[in-house]
Amino acid sequence: MKKFIAIVLMFFCTTVIYAQVDSTFKEEFATDISVSPENHQGGVGSFGRSLSHLTSFVSLNGYATNEFLYYQNGKMSLDNHYFNLLASAEISKHIFAEIQMEYEHGGSQLNDRYAIIDYKFNDLFILRTGKFLVPAGEYNEYLYPEYMAKGVNRTYVNEEIIPVSWGEVGIQLRGKLNAKNDSSIFKPYYSLYIVNGLKGPSAGAIRYMRGNVVDAAKQPAVGGNIGTRIGKYSNFQFNYYYGDYDSSTTLDLTILGTSFSFDNNKFSFYGEYHNAQQEYYPNFSLNDSKLTLNKYGFYGQIAYNYKNFEPVFRYDQIRLDGAPAGDRDRYTFGVNYYFYDNCVFKINYEIIKNKGIDNKDNVFSMQIAVGF
Repeated sequence: MKKFIAIVLMFFCTTVIYAQVDSTFKEEFATDISVSPENHQGGVGSFGRSLSHLTSFVSLNGYATNEFLYYQNGKMSLDNHYFNLLASAEISKHIFAEIQMEYEHGGSQLNDRYAIIDYKFNDLFILRTGKFLVPAGEYNEYLYPEYMAKGVNRTYVNEEIIPVSWGEVGIQLRGKLNAKNDSSIFKPYYSLYIVNGLKGPSAGAIRYMRGNVVDAAKQPAVGGNIGTRIGKYSNFQFNYYYGDYDSSTTLDLTILGTSFSFDNNKFSFYGEYHNAQQEYYPNFSLNDSKLTLNKYGFYGQIAYNYKNFEPVFRYDQIRLDGAPAGDRDRYTFGVNYYFYDNCVFKINYEIIKNKGIDNKDNVFSMQIAVGF
């Protein structure tokens, strides 16, 4: 019933918005992008050439990451971690498209992280369709590209609870409340979405539930995010996700989280907390009574940039109910050097404390990341 109400509300809002747009806006949406036959027959190019004349702006960007890791047990690794390309197009004043293609680990993995089309009615109502990054905290939607992140490795909570990079196929309504003047301290924003949702076995790891891009037999998952910019440098938000995650559609997964950030381009602080309530069958039998795993984690990170050098300290923690061997605390000490704003060289040392066990898995790492 909750999902049904959310679906009805979303599409009701969309219908009302569309009914109220002016005629000029409707004409922009109704632009005919078909091409007459003579443009192709006996000529040069194809659909791409034709579309280039109808799109106001197209760009190709990307980022690349190379790493060296040395583990306490003596193992080493050199990794061409990412070489990702981003293509975006401003089709009109109200229609935008963007895709990110991922080339990971020297080409051993190829994937699309997101592929979206945004239909902007106004600042308060933007309809997003396709495969989009789930608005679940600061990191997944805005900070995960390595040239922006302060550390070499991601935090545990953004691996185990929020499975970054977390993309879902669905529909999303998002926007921001424009203040009447630029001096307003609070600038609220929101997002609501319906997606195929995470999918996996009873009590399975959340990270390996991604990739459910087509599953018509499964009930959709719903979620949202609400937050506000505070002044020029701070951001605070809450996020929510709810859906069935198993093939029998009887086990629920609920994720709640909050995040806060302050960044004035010199001093920065970032922190997130996420909690997952995951139902499961203790003996993997549908006849058993359901139990609930309580998984949670958080991190806090501070950094200070001085003449292109940036010392960084981060503490993060993960607790996986029912899997004590996976419970970990980590202290990360790092120094970054910025060749320019989008090119950074990082050195990190991670001290990892496993729950009551010394696995000798501390890590020394170096990374160079560039956005272009």
